[in-house]
Amino acid sequence: MSEKSTSPIVYLAAGLVIGLFVAFLLFLSQQQSEPVSLKDSIAKAAKDAREVREQEESDPTDSSFDFYEMLPELEVSVGEEGTVTAKPKRPAPPAQDTASEPSESVRTQSAPAPVSSGTIYLQVGAYSKFESADQQKAGLLLQNWPTKVQSATKDDGRKIYRVFVGPYSEGASLDSAERQLKSMGLKPYRHQVSG
Repeated sequence: MSEKSTSPIVYLAAGLVIGLFVAFLLFLSQQQSEPVSLKDSIAKAAKDAREVREQEESDPTDSSFDFYEMLPELEVSVGEEGTVTAKPKRPAPPAQDTASEPSESVRTQSAPAPVSSGTIYLQVGAYSKFESADQQKAGLLLQNWPTKVQSATKDDGRKIYRVFVGPYSEGASLDSAERQLKSMGLKPYRHQVSG
C-alpha cells in the first residue's frame, strides 16, 4: 500500500483551532464573575420601579405626545414667492423654570417666547430642497419654537430654503433662544430684518 502524505495546511488548521481553543479557555478563566442572588435582583428592580413611580407622581407635566392635537390647530400661511410661515392658533405653553434640574429620564426644553415687535430671526438651517427645510421646521414646531421657512435665490440662480426661528428683539430672550438652540446641536445665526 502506498502512504498518503497529509497536507501541511491540515496541520496548520488543526494547530490554529487548538490555539484558539486554549486562548478562549484562558480568557474564560480570567473573567471574574460575581454571584448574583435572585433576592437582591428583585429588591433592586422593586427599588427602581418605586423611584420611577415617585418621579412620575412628582412631575405633573405630561410627557406624552400631543402632536395629534397641535397639528390640526396649526395655521399655515403661504406668502409671496413660496414663503411659508406657521403659527400656532393657540399660545405656546409657558417656559419651564430653568432653576430646577429636569429629571434625567425626560429632558424637555421649551422655546423662549418670541417678541412680536422684534426684528431679529435666528437662522438655524439652509437647504437646497424644500422638503428638508420643512422637515426641520416641523421638528422645531413640535418643540414649540416659532418657525418659518423662507426661500431665496443665490447669485448662481439656485434656490435655497432657509429655516428661521423668531422674531426676537435684542436682549435676554434672544440670548436664551440662542443658548437653547445650540444645546440642541443647531448653529443659530442672527439675521436682522430691515423695515
